[in-house]
Amino acid sequence: MTIENEIPILSARPSSPWRWAALALVAVVLVYPVVRRLIWQAGAPAPALRAAIDSSSRAFNAGRYEEALAYGNVALRTDPASADAYNNIAAAWAGLRNWDSAIQNIQQAIRIKPSFQLARNNLAWYQRQKAAGVPRPKLPPPPSPVPPAASYLNVSRQLFQAGKYRECIHVAKEALKLDPNSAVAYNNIAAARSAMGMWDDAIAAAYQAVRIDPAFALARNNLAWAVEQKRRTR
Repeated sequence: MTIENEIPILSARPSSPWRWAALALVAVVLVYPVVRRLIWQAGAPAPALRAAIDSSSRAFNAGRYEEALAYGNVALRTDPASADAYNNIAAAWAGLRNWDSAIQNIQQAIRIKPSFQLARNNLAWYQRQKAAGVPRPKLPPPPSPVPPAASYLNVSRQLFQAGKYRECIHVAKEALKLDPNSAVAYNNIAAARSAMGMWDDAIAAAYQAVRIDPAFALARNNLAWAVEQKRRTR
């Protein structure tokens, strides 16, 4: 008797190709959301998301609802599956008495996180306010909202000050997608790269900042510093 003959035969009936196709489709549907979430977590660091949400909350608490919206969108671009980001955006719309937008965003927060009790409470309140026909308040013209690129730069600066250099760079690059000629974004990247000891990258970023804005003294200082440190480490 050979070893091969002792191996049990599990099935001698050929499998239907349609059955395997159906199983593959189910696997894709189940696995894709998990993989997508992991990809975003790898590319969008948690500190960047937290900084944007905190900035949104501070602006909301100060009554600066347009600014809260800007930071909420920064958070959402950092992580499109953030229930907290949708909740903050909904709260900002509610502050502006735009009930339809508030309800739409808070429902998305609940879809992402069904156990989000605060979002459920907010949804009920927004729906009551809409049903009651609560109008938008007559307020003096609000201050100019933070431009989208500027809100990214502010978050980037906060991350740098917190020592979160990789996340600082990530958010600064998001700012560059909105404003490719942002000398401040390149300078933030240069400062973070210098803090990480990545002198070649720091020099390249600082050079771009100076090229865009030759009068940017801070960028010139960062460029000189990176060049000097690179020379010393040779």
